[in-house]
Formats: sequence, C-alpha cells, structure tokens
Amino acid sequence: WRMHGAAITLATELAQLPWTPDLIVATDMLDVATFKALLPQEFQQVNIALYFHENQLAYPWSPAATAEEISRDKQYGFINYTSALAADAVLFSSAYNQSSFCHTLPSFLSGFPDHQNAQTVDRIVRKSTVLPVGLDLKRLELPHSERSTKPTVLWNHRWEHDKNPEDFFTALYALSEENLDFDLIVLGKSYSSQPAVFEAARKRLSPHIVHWGYAESLDEYRQLLHRSTVAPVTSNQDFFGISALEAVYCGAQPLWPNRLAFPEHFNETAHLYDSSDQFYLKLKSILDSAEPEVNPLYKKQLEVYEWRNCIHNYDAQLKIISALRE
Repeated sequence: WRMHGAAITLATELAQLPWTPDLIVATDMLDVATFKALLPQEFQQVNIALYFHENQLAYPWSPAATAEEISRDKQYGFINYTSALAADAVLFSSAYNQSSFCHTLPSFLSGFPDHQNAQTVDRIVRKSTVLPVGLDLKRLELPHSERSTKPTVLWNHRWEHDKNPEDFFTALYALSEENLDFDLIVLGKSYSSQPAVFEAARKRLSPHIVHWGYAESLDEYRQLLHRSTVAPVTSNQDFFGISALEAVYCGAQPLWPNRLAFPEHFNETAHLYDSSDQFYLKLKSILDSAEPEVNPLYKKQLEVYEWRNCIHNYDAQLKIISALRE
C-alpha cells in the first residue's frame, strides 16, 4: 500500500510546507513518478534522490505464491523502474543491490509485449551509485559484557520466508541430533503469517533455547547479542544485512552465504559458505571449537558504516545531487 498510496499523501503534505527544500530524498517504497507529477509547480525544480534499501526485481517470492501470481504481478518492480527513471539520482545500499536491479531490468522489460524501452536502462545506470547504509553501532556497546562460555547460536532477523529459516533450523536439528552442546537465541519480529518452521523449531530445539522472541528493549537486545558466539545467516534476500552486522559488531562470529551483499563487508572470505552442506560443516566446526576465533578486524572494518564516519560521504553526494540540472 505504501508503494501505491504514499505518493499522494506525501505530495499533499509537501505542498503545505512554508518553505521549499533544497533536495527531496525518497526511498524505493515511494512511487516517485506519481509523486513528482502531483507536486505543486514551485517544487517541480527540486531534485529527487531515490535511495534503494532493497529492490522489487530481486526480492524473492513467497513459497506460497502461485506461478500465475508471479507471472502476473509485476507492478512493484515496475514502480521501482519508473521511480528510477523519474529521479534525478539513484542510490543503492550495496553493490549487490545496484547490480541485481540494473542487470535484471533488461529481461524484466523484455517481458512486456511492445515499446519495451530498453534504452532507458542505460539512463538509470548512468545516474546510479552505491551509498552504503549508515549505522548507529555504538549504541550496541556494553561497558561490561561477558560472552557465553558455551557455544551460542544467534538468529536476529525477521521471521519471514525471505530470511530462509528452514536452512538455519535444519542445520541445528542435525547438530542437536549429533549431541552437540550449544545454546540458541532466536530474536526478531514475528508475524501472523510467519513460516511454520519457527513453531516447529521452538518445540524441537527447546533444550537448547535460552531466549525466544522479540527483545522488548535495546538493553535486552544488545545483552543477547553480546552473549552470542556465532551468528549464521541463511537469507535468500539481504540487500545490506544490518542485523547480521550488528551481531558481528557485538562479537559473534559470522557465518554468511557467499552471495547477496555479504561478500562486500569484509576483505577476507573465511566466514563465507557456498552450499547448504558447507554451511552445516562450518557451523559444526565452530560449535566444536572450545573458543571460536573471531577476527578482530571484523569490528574495525564495520566502523566504516558508523554515521560519524560515513555522514560526510552522504553530505557530499546529496550536495552534488541537489545542484544537478538536466
């Protein structure tokens, strides 16, 4: 609904401002073309920067979606496309986000019957760049924290299909059956339509669980992150991976898929896996270790995303965009 209705609401609100902004920054959830058409005349010369936190062309469908739905429902990808066309500059949260959108556009457009406008892809590419997400990682610091002496596995993501909880819990089932001794912390927001695997895992892995469910406060959240020793990721969709980075910043060892945005974050690749079998074996090795080794450079490398370090890049990019004229 935001992608359909927000353009009308926000254009109406903007028209009531007693001043004219230097620049409008919108996210990929806004239909920029409709928004721009509805702006009053005095705002027509204000440039728009479109920031893609994610993109609908690369967003995975729910397993419950039918083939008919997938073939028919292209409207959200098309809104992303026309928004990128209408914006003066397009910013992406990661190189993966940018490439997945720009490289998928030609085949996406070729699926329409005529006037596919393939030449517009180059226009979008030319005004696109990567601007990583700014994070407030310092809020996760604890004056005194003790990591668990027992291997502790962390899940701190949304409870939805695109995070691929099935692979995560399948590996833990196997490790539990092998009598590996580990604790389990499962954080994140649950939804009414959450994957059934969560309730099944809560029962099946109950001897390992030390926390299950949403952390109601920041203090509780960071305490649990600092307690964790390994933070595996099995996502089918992550255009940046904020929750994964938060876990590693707090000292958990990363175990990430060698896909999506994850290979961009660190210089070395020992923490990446290429298959479900490799994921299982690497996780088993970590849990078997008396003291899992965490590369001390991980936390240092994540500091590039701290707002105090990246805000100057944001300022420079947005200043350039505000001055752009066709």
